[in-house]
Amino acid sequence: MISPVILHLKVPKDNDRGPVAAEAVFNGLSELFRHHPTTISCEIVVRGGFLYFFLVCERPVVDIVRGQLFSQYRSLEIVEVADYTGPLSLSSHIVLLKLERPDAYPIKTYKELETDFLASLSGMATGLTGNDILAIQVIISPVNSEAISFKLHEMLRASWRQTTETKKLHKSLFATTIRVTAMAGTKSELLASSVSSLFKTLDNPNLNTLKIWKHSNKPSAVDAFRTRMPSPKPFHLGSDELATLYHLPVQSSGIAQVAVSKSKTAEPPINLPVKPAIIPFATTNFRGAATEFGIKREDRRKHLYIIGKTGVGKNKLIELLALADIRENKGCVIMDPHGDLSEEMLQYIPRERLFDVVYFNPADIEYPMAFNPLEGVGSFEFKQNVVTGFIAIFKKLFSFTWNPRLEHMLRYTTLALLDVPGATVLGITKMLSDIRYRQEVIAQIQDPLVKKFWTTEFSSWNEQFSGEAITPIINKIGQFIANPIIRNIVGQTKSSIRIDEIINGEKILIANFAIGKLGEENSSLLGAMFITKLWQAAVARASLSEEDRKDTFLYIDEFQNFATAAFGNILSETRKYRLNLTVAHQFMQQLPQEVRSTIFGNVGSIISFRVGGEDAAVLEKEYMPTFSPSDFLNLDMRNFYVKMTVDGQTASPFSGRTLDFPKPDEDLANDIVRTSRDRYARPKFDVEKEIGLMEELGVPSVTEAKAQSFSEPLV
Repeated sequence: MISPVILHLKVPKDNDRGPVAAEAVFNGLSELFRHHPTTISCEIVVRGGFLYFFLVCERPVVDIVRGQLFSQYRSLEIVEVADYTGPLSLSSHIVLLKLERPDAYPIKTYKELETDFLASLSGMATGLTGNDILAIQVIISPVNSEAISFKLHEMLRASWRQTTETKKLHKSLFATTIRVTAMAGTKSELLASSVSSLFKTLDNPNLNTLKIWKHSNKPSAVDAFRTRMPSPKPFHLGSDELATLYHLPVQSSGIAQVAVSKSKTAEPPINLPVKPAIIPFATTNFRGAATEFGIKREDRRKHLYIIGKTGVGKNKLIELLALADIRENKGCVIMDPHGDLSEEMLQYIPRERLFDVVYFNPADIEYPMAFNPLEGVGSFEFKQNVVTGFIAIFKKLFSFTWNPRLEHMLRYTTLALLDVPGATVLGITKMLSDIRYRQEVIAQIQDPLVKKFWTTEFSSWNEQFSGEAITPIINKIGQFIANPIIRNIVGQTKSSIRIDEIINGEKILIANFAIGKLGEENSSLLGAMFITKLWQAAVARASLSEEDRKDTFLYIDEFQNFATAAFGNILSETRKYRLNLTVAHQFMQQLPQEVRSTIFGNVGSIISFRVGGEDAAVLEKEYMPTFSPSDFLNLDMRNFYVKMTVDGQTASPFSGRTLDFPKPDEDLANDIVRTSRDRYARPKFDVEKEIGLMEELGVPSVTEAKAQSFSEPLV
């Protein structure tokens, strides 16, 4: 063959289409090519204990051949692969077979055999070791059956004509070459002969049999196998005889040593978004058609949920999506609890967006950035959103020790501090433990209900209530702010990271919350505060017209680390403000129950990589009837199933594979870190000096000289 294409036929795990389907394929090929002959090689390879099925043809006819295969094997997966014959050498041994009697006499076919011919071959698979390879090569070329049948008819003795005509002469006929090769070092000749002997099961008494014609390990024989060269003296087999030799084994045959396709593929929708409407992140893989596709930005506003075990391709998918946003000058926020994703993305920022990047890395302890989640909240409605977010954060932090009085205490503490310019998270514990500071805060509370709580209710609490609410808060939050890395970030009064400016200005925020450097609890708490601030900034867009709300794409890897009970509200409300979420994690039990129960109702698109058994059972309900739990359990790395929103409507589930990630045009990671530090961070010494001064003075806008006198009791 001049330009051979090697097609790997991945047998469906539940295949029920055996030799009958294969015979139909050969009949179809005969009809298509009898007047325009082409050469096709049907090959069975035994390696590593398994049987693999290949079909080799010329490039111009590959689509026709695929079509014939798919017409009979609807669930078949066909993958174009590299040639496996590379290891062929002079240590290989080639056996050429031929028919013992004239071609008109048939061998046994599958209709006459009690067991599948391939069963004997599969038995040899378990005896191979290391890189040993056995291969059967059946090279065929359709012929004009009428002309050949006449010649073969004349070969038959008169006594056989009546019975044999019905067996072979009326079948589609092919000029055939059969070779067996073994690549197994010194064992090659013995193995090749052993495989050749398996063809004796096809002996048809008084009719025909396949026998060894030639042995060789000469370079010419090896080259003939590698190039799929037909024999100068081919013989003729009918479509049923070929189907006996070469077919995909059915599940019920009990042939266990078959390399099967463990998961299905499925057809994409007709209106699949393709270039130039989108920047693709994946290709389809149904029936070998690799069409690059993506999700339209309008549909991304309904959010994207990604689930899959570790190491299956979630991170690379996020990187592909985020890179597309960055290259299109869109706003982008990446929240990473491990550090790998954020460090990888830094390498891909194009030079023209260098000054758009805010790289938030708490582990850069010598140059802390300022993030004050209590700053600039604004109206009463926004304060309530922040309080709701904070309560959800602390509820997750306190876990089983959470109680109604704790919630009550934190609500009024947060509401009080939100009325005080310059207040920070450090004020939460100080509000509960420092009378002087508490008086300064109360002096500035605007909400009369909040003020009344502090001037009357709080002062009446006894020691029991203090033990239930105050001491746990001081202990838990005290641990958080006792870490100097965290304290130097959340203790600064004026944020250098302005979330509203980032999302409205279409900037890039890459937040590295590496658990290994911050600790799991600190990473989770700080990240959840970022999400609350993002939610606040998104809701603040209510005052903007829809056209003025710039799309910002928020990526949260391992989002169970940051997900709180309020996350369902965030998913349902942020879409109208064009904060478009992409959230990813490994398995559903990681999520709080409140989030788990609402996730599928609040996302427009779902991408599922390989998952565990419990998640597969849940996902089946979302993807039914296309995919079964076993499909989710057996997906190869980078392969996924997607239930996608297209033009506002949910498309039928289909399968895909992520694109290869490109190499960076220019690695500006160090420049980005340096530029971001210069613009948004301050030296540690200056920050600690300012925080220390604030601890001494209390609330910046209230001094002792201006402290008010209260008729209400204060504690």
